[in-house]
Amino acid sequence: MSRSFIGLQTKTSDEVLDSVRKRAILSRTQMPARGWDWTELQERSLHAHRERERNRLSVEESEKLYLDEISNLQDRVSELENRLSFSSLNSIEDVDFSNTEDDISCLIGPEIYSGETSDRIRYAADIALKYADQLGIDKRSIEIFRVISNKLSVSPALVDLKRDLKRATTDPRRVASELTGLLGELGYAVKSENRHVRLEADENYLGLEAITLPKTPSDSRGLKNLRKQIERTLGITKLPDQP
Repeated sequence: MSRSFIGLQTKTSDEVLDSVRKRAILSRTQMPARGWDWTELQERSLHAHRERERNRLSVEESEKLYLDEISNLQDRVSELENRLSFSSLNSIEDVDFSNTEDDISCLIGPEIYSGETSDRIRYAADIALKYADQLGIDKRSIEIFRVISNKLSVSPALVDLKRDLKRATTDPRRVASELTGLLGELGYAVKSENRHVRLEADENYLGLEAITLPKTPSDSRGLKNLRKQIERTLGITKLPDQP
């Protein structure tokens, strides 16, 4: 039994419902019919007639029945081939991608914010498009990257995160406690507290380096530099927060 979620391909509840409806229709078409269709009915009738009249038919009549039965079987094969082809096409067109983001997260670990994976895929597509000529990227890949860049919207959580980091680095007297709480929500934990607060990310968060916070108040320039340093460590500096 499959489940559907809002994700990369199904971004709204209506799209999720449409995906479920399509899969239900596809499943029903793949179920065996309760009765015989017209081709199968003809096949059964011809076979029964031949068996019933076996001893009374002439050679020519028997041959004609055999040929009719063969012709009917050929029609049956063609019909089944068409059904199989249609089913395969539907299977390709109606593949459920709603869990794609969840599947990727299983490979790379948890996100530091909701929608991070989608934002980074979009960022990678933007880079590929920017350097497509230099790298000699084929047209098919370029068009797919362009669709990803245009269709994947920026995660609202990224905008919120950048705003929260800016807010947490406003008051020099509370910067250490504010950032410790905020970064704790992103997978960081305090490892040492001497003259500075050292935060280290959980091992399941790939690529996140340690962050050191000053305990003593800093001026506005120092707070701004601290925020930019944290954004670089989190890898969100170059992630566009606008469409």
